[in-house]
Amino acid sequence: MTNNRGEITAIIDWDECAKEWFVYELARSVWEFCHNADDHKLDLDKANAFIWHYKLADGPVPAKELQRIVPFVRCVRLLEVLFYLDQAFKGQEGYPEYTRHNVKALVHLTELESLYGKKRKAGILGSKIRRLYFPNKLRNM
Repeated sequence: MTNNRGEITAIIDWDECAKEWFVYELARSVWEFCHNADDHKLDLDKANAFIWHYKLADGPVPAKELQRIVPFVRCVRLLEVLFYLDQAFKGQEGYPEYTRHNVKALVHLTELESLYGKKRKAGILGSKIRRLYFPNKLRNM
């Protein structure tokens, strides 16, 4: 939902219309509003801004759970791929372009998450990942 100035003020679960984990719903929203469909990548600057505004609006996901956003986005992309492959194997419409988009997105998200994982093991978050998960302004919230 947006206000008169076009600013997002609320998000309605338009997809499954079911109560889910808040971080799962946030991850789905981050992907939908912050990915670049042309290169199948998450735009980290947009995602960072989205999460910042979400926290400013007192969104219920605790800061410590924000690190789960990318894994949940990957999970949803994988579920989409499996669903449409299953449809195709059953002889139903499989949406090959959308499935291809999700596979490419999975590759990019895996690279993003592996960067985070390597840095985390060393005890240091990469700058882009750190900004995505823990924007400076969020650290004190």
